[in-house]
Amino acid sequence: MAVDLISIHVGKCAGRSFLRVLEEVYGRQAVYRDYKTTNHPVSRSDRHVEPDALQDLPAGTRAIHGHFHIDKYADRFPDARRVAWLREPVERLCSHYFFWKTVDPGRLGPYETEIRARNPSLLEFAALPEIVNHVSASYLGTEQLERCSFVGLFEHFEEDLHALAALMGWELPAVPRINATESQEYRRFQLDPGTRAELERLNTADVALYRRALELRARRPATALPGPASPPPRARTAPRERPARDARPPVLIILNDDYGSLGEALYLLRGTDVAATLLSPRRIFATSEQQIEYPLRSFHGTGMLIRQIEELRPLLIIECSAYLYVGAEKQVSLEDFRDLQRYILERGIRLATTDPFLGFWYEFDGVIPPGHPFPGNQKRIVEQYVAVSNELRGLTHLYPYRIDLTADITKICYHSDSLYRSAKQLEDSALRAAEFLGHDRVRPYWMFVVSVTDYKSQHIQYGALFIERLARKIAETISNGRTALLVAPKECIEQLRKLVPDHPDARLLIHCDYNSYMPLLRSAEYVFTWNVLSFSLTERIHNRLPVFFFTKGHIFLLLDGMYEHTRKNVFRDGIIPFLNEDNPLYSEELAEYAGMQETAFFDPYLDAVRSLPAASDVLNRLLNAG
Repeated sequence: MAVDLISIHVGKCAGRSFLRVLEEVYGRQAVYRDYKTTNHPVSRSDRHVEPDALQDLPAGTRAIHGHFHIDKYADRFPDARRVAWLREPVERLCSHYFFWKTVDPGRLGPYETEIRARNPSLLEFAALPEIVNHVSASYLGTEQLERCSFVGLFEHFEEDLHALAALMGWELPAVPRINATESQEYRRFQLDPGTRAELERLNTADVALYRRALELRARRPATALPGPASPPPRARTAPRERPARDARPPVLIILNDDYGSLGEALYLLRGTDVAATLLSPRRIFATSEQQIEYPLRSFHGTGMLIRQIEELRPLLIIECSAYLYVGAEKQVSLEDFRDLQRYILERGIRLATTDPFLGFWYEFDGVIPPGHPFPGNQKRIVEQYVAVSNELRGLTHLYPYRIDLTADITKICYHSDSLYRSAKQLEDSALRAAEFLGHDRVRPYWMFVVSVTDYKSQHIQYGALFIERLARKIAETISNGRTALLVAPKECIEQLRKLVPDHPDARLLIHCDYNSYMPLLRSAEYVFTWNVLSFSLTERIHNRLPVFFFTKGHIFLLLDGMYEHTRKNVFRDGIIPFLNEDNPLYSEELAEYAGMQETAFFDPYLDAVRSLPAASDVLNRLLNAG
């Protein structure tokens, strides 16, 4: 029997998707599924196979795929290629845990049933002896990795699959993701840095294995795999050359967990000639993967950031914004962040950051001003921001506005034409928005946007009163003959639904992917928000589309004097269009206020930013800095 391929299916590493590929390439009957659930003599053990049992393999088997150790077929099928897919260990473990929690109880053995009855936490599950270093113990270790002809990575599944197909002469089918962990609990899950560190400590062998796989991937031959070349059946195309490495300068941008940071990154990148990759926390990754024109990957903690840096080898890293992913949002701890900064700079990688505080801290020399007022218990958060600002002081700060500072920091202000839209583009966006809202034609709607942070801030200040005000705004919008569209956090929407009756013109959204969110934002007759520094609104301002603000925003509650700093620098003393939240909305009044924005709000802002250096020139300057 001439078996061409032996595929080691490591759990939660896209193994089911790869099985589908094998069945399309070789034919379903030619792929043997080596899982214990088959009750086949070959599959009774995941470590060895009796010679007599091989006689019972289905005739015409050309590939074997399943959960087994690399040693199982070590002395069998010497001409077959060994292939394995791996995944970042902590991410794989989290996916394994949440998938395990949803498995049909009938598929669990007595021991697993007993464990499941205890309802273990993630850390308790991870500490089980059979889970610790599960990949290295059950499938293959670091020293065995080089026995594989090809090692693919879950994070680069499609790219690596095409590399394998090109080298083997496969014509690939469409590849769906199968058996993905999709529970609501998993989608809501956020991994904190402390838990990540403990999971990495428990799985040092798996971490080392994945790091070695990254190294092998970086050195992957361009034209041939090691081992014999036995072409599979149904090969219909000649082997293709592996795409050459992009010759453009590589740039890595690290995002925090909101659309504002994604929008600011795209504002900087679009129209420039760099090979950019974006890293984001899980929420942005889940809603924006394959939604933008740049590669987007997820990260949790400094360990994963360093692995991505090692693989991508960027010339320039832009943190967008370290103030947020190290401060209140705590994607990484301050101590780990210091280590990350040292790691980057010691390797000669250029480093810059955006700054949502617009240089405000440096005007006070990186200390909290004496007598600074703090609402509630917010002093600790402000102290975190101060600590981060002091760590970042030596970096180049990038501002998409004209910012005038007396402080001695390196800053670059820039402008991009990428947000300006033609009449045809605005018309197309309006059609997409109408389709999203289920309208048979373009109809006016008013859009209300509440970010996670602004909701928390308003809830701390006003409690249930904020929800009551929102409910009134929805009702007032409908009474003006408009559809009311609200994008807000889940908790906010759930509270609001208790007060807002079902109505076809009341659209309450918890989730909205980026490619739907932006057309909705630019096509609304009016947009209302609770934060004057929401970067998502920048596109509307660039295109002179009316916006209204109910409050200054959460950041100004923390920092006395920040609003005046923003009004002078960003809006150049223009009149910011505030509304009193307790006053009813009337379309006639809003139209009048919107007309005033043309000269009082848009002109000062746009006159200032249009005179700034182009984003492409700024990136070239950063990449070529000495």
